[in-house]
Amino acid sequence: MIGATTTTDVAGMVALVKLSRQRDITLKGVKAGVKVLERAAKAGAPKASGALRVAQGNKAKKGRSGGTTSYAVQGAKTKTEKMVTRKGRRTPTRAVPAFYDHLVNLGTKPHAVGKGSALGRKGKPAGAQVGGLHPGTAAQPFRRRAWAAVKDQAGGAALKAMAAAVQSAIAKGGA
Repeated sequence: MIGATTTTDVAGMVALVKLSRQRDITLKGVKAGVKVLERAAKAGAPKASGALRVAQGNKAKKGRSGGTTSYAVQGAKTKTEKMVTRKGRRTPTRAVPAFYDHLVNLGTKPHAVGKGSALGRKGKPAGAQVGGLHPGTAAQPFRRRAWAAVKDQAGGAALKAMAAAVQSAIAKGGA
């Protein structure tokens, strides 16, 4: 009977896994993935004035603690504004999409619009209705539709960017 033993050195593999979890490498992947989502959100944004489309942006950051290595937020940039002339008005008004982005995405319920009208909160009765009711708006979930359409592409872009970053780190002698 012949006996043999084999040993495998996996130190390089452990170093590679550790390297791939570094926050700067995951940040590159997150940035690549959210860029795909941003393009899709811009394409699907309602076109009433164009301000919402122009304001779409993203912010990616390294995580600080725990298992969060990197993350990204996609939405309307707060510093973007546009002068818009609304229907029936002569003078343009300032539109800041960051203030109403969530209302477009989620919609609104009918509500009082008169001066001094109370909306009635939990535990408090509604005050006297002054003026008319806003009819509310239907939700236009353009960001949710964009994510559903591109989540596989975004994941692929993130993995591709992370693989390139790992290859670059290996070439520099990181592992």
